[in-house]
Amino acid sequence: AIRLARDLGIRTIQLAGYDVYYEEHDEGTQQRFAEGLAWAVEQAAAAQVMLAVEIMDTAFMNSISKWKKWDEMLSSPWFTVYPDVGNLSAWGNDVTAELKLGIDRIAAIHLKDTLPVTGDSPGQFRDVPFGEGCVDFVGIFKTLHELNYRGSFLIEMWTEKASEPVLEIIQARRWIESRMQEGGFTC
Repeated sequence: AIRLARDLGIRTIQLAGYDVYYEEHDEGTQQRFAEGLAWAVEQAAAAQVMLAVEIMDTAFMNSISKWKKWDEMLSSPWFTVYPDVGNLSAWGNDVTAELKLGIDRIAAIHLKDTLPVTGDSPGQFRDVPFGEGCVDFVGIFKTLHELNYRGSFLIEMWTEKASEPVLEIIQARRWIESRMQEGGFTC
């Protein structure tokens, strides 16, 4: 993937912040993740391609604080973070503090709504319509505006169940742009 990205002029590869997803997490899975990540960062540096780890829907990498430990270990300008504001919010993180912690290393941001992880619920990380979850989009956009964030935003959503998927995408974009403007961004 790194060589292909280099050859095509793609500057950033997003990585999932999982050691394993369907299997049980243990010391061995974390060790293999660390070894693989170190190797990938070396390859990415040689190709001058950015690796950006997404903040995920599992406890392994559910905050920028957790990502920061990997950043300190790898110590490479080619290793960045790709926060998913839905995943950050669902785990009860202080999203403002997390964004401030990683602002100088954010490659791009996923915009998605989620339902929170609680003692009674595992949370819901997909198929949550914008505005119906726990994400404080206006607050997040205010924070990013104050931090002078100038990177990319990507709307993450699912429409395969929709009778009019293109219409849902248009409505989601309009909804997000309205929240961005409330947060101080010009769209």
